[in-house]
Amino acid sequence: MIKAMILAGCGGFVGTCGRYLIGKWASGMFHGSFPMGTFLVNIIGCFIIGLFFGLLEKAHVMTPGENVLLITGFCGGFTTFS
Repeated sequence: MIKAMILAGCGGFVGTCGRYLIGKWASGMFHGSFPMGTFLVNIIGCFIIGLFFGLLEKAHVMTPGENVLLITGFCGGFTTFS
């Protein structure tokens, strides 16, 4: 359980940093009242989650540890599971 928590935390750190950077980039590129950074992150994150789940379910390419790292950790931190 500790290993899974560390994997999720590491993935979450990278995902959260990516969310922050894309949000900053989008706020500089797109001006207005619509939160374009949040929109872009959630669209990209949904696509990535779908890709990872497809690899996990159909092809069985991912191990349970990779699932925790990439889907729960990275994508969870990236999209905050919006």
